Amino acid sequence: MSEWLRSIPQLPSPLVLGDVYYLASDQGGLVTTISASTGERIAKARVGDAGDAYFTSPVAGDGKVYLLGESGVLTVLRAGGLEELHRADFGEACFATPALVDDSVWIRTDGHLYRLGARR
Repeated sequence: MSEWLRSIPQLPSPLVLGDVYYLASDQGGLVTTISASTGERIAKARVGDAGDAYFTSPVAGDGKVYLLGESGVLTVLRAGGLEELHRADFGEACFATPALVDDSVWIRTDGHLYRLGARR
């Protein structure tokens, strides 16, 4: 059995982007990328706030992957890998998967709803 199979997330859904599966861990802030065509692990790394839990599913748009941790830290990765492009801390718990609508990213925290994008 492959090593990555032992740590499949229980809550967040995987994201499939091209030939890459993104698996965000329920605990520990780990994200694993798997080749969809071969099943082999590409990379595994801690992203976002160290030790954070991911109860939300990763989403992708505009060449980026968005991961929102329970602690309220949004991590933006370059699509296709685990290179961090940006990080933002919303300062409160998050359990809702970000929504990508038109040119905006919607984030719902415990007490707020944020729209990230260009002014209209």
